Amino acid sequence: MSFDKGGKTNQAVEKYLLAKTLADTLLKDVIDERLREIAFREVEKSEILLNNGFGDSAVSHISYVAGWYPEISHHVKRIRVGNIMDKGEKLYEIGLYNAALKYFYQALQIDPGLALEVGVFEQGIAYDLLSMADSLNNEESINFILYALKESKKLAGGLSKSNQSILDNLEKKISIKSEYETKKRIKDILLKDNAKEKSIKPIVLGMTISEVENIMGKPKEIISQSNSNENMLWIYSYDKKITITLTFIDYKLFKIEE
Repeated sequence: MSFDKGGKTNQAVEKYLLAKTLADTLLKDVIDERLREIAFREVEKSEILLNNGFGDSAVSHISYVAGWYPEISHHVKRIRVGNIMDKGEKLYEIGLYNAALKYFYQALQIDPGLALEVGVFEQGIAYDLLSMADSLNNEESINFILYALKESKKLAGGLSKSNQSILDNLEKKISIKSEYETKKRIKDILLKDNAKEKSIKPIVLGMTISEVENIMGKPKEIISQSNSNENMLWIYSYDKKITITLTFIDYKLFKIEE
């Protein structure tokens, strides 16, 4: 009893637990009641720690108490969830929304009853990002809000009417944006290919051998009628079995055959 009165809780608990193993039934009930009083007093200490911003210490302390008095185990869950939510709220307040939501969702997995509270934070984040996203032109913000709302819907089993409306509008907007960007990429590719084709000078009859070679490159096969290069056949082979034959007479392109 001296440890209990002196405020040395740990030592007092150890003494009570030891005495409980040796005591008769009547005395055990007295010891149990005293342990219950100490345990709930320590629960209040953990709550004070949590409220003063020492959440990790609060969780550690309440876990220790539950170790020797399991009847307060439900308070461990409550204080752990409170600590997680506090961390999320602090991140939310300084605008670190992605990190904040990770804490909110972690808490929601432990306690599904937080769905409404987490939903309020999600809606606040959505509105904040919507206002910062320059009328939803910031794709990163849009995708983040979509992720947040979908994750909430998965964990909570649904969304509020206002959040569902935001989700539907954003999905529609991102779909339109994606379709526009796809068409733009295709158009850019076609324009690039078209410009490339226009930049290639076509071969025409009357060109010299060197002029043709500068445009077409070296042929796959050259057939000469004699040792002289005045009259020749140049054969080019391409994909899909396309063959082009160029006839040179007197060093100039005379005929083009495909």
